[in-house]
Amino acid sequence: RVEVAASVRGRWLLRPVVAVVLLLAGRPMRRGFRDAVERAAEGWNEAVGRLLELGPDGIREELARQAARGRDGEDGDGRDVPKG
Repeated sequence: RVEVAASVRGRWLLRPVVAVVLLLAGRPMRRGFRDAVERAAEGWNEAVGRLLELGPDGIREELARQAARGRDGEDGDGRDVPKG
């Protein structure tokens, strides 16, 4: 379980308004945050699973391949060329 705390600074008159807005929007915000964390965890698990399938030598080869591809994706002035 992840808990997030927010501190609000500003005009004293707006603090009650912000408190009410956060009270009403809290549940959708928590749901969205939870969904985003779950999607990130799923992506992480998939990536780690693929890396574990490669083994140490396969991981080295993949890193070398991606490093070489990254160098090839640069133009003459050192900026990255958009891929895709």
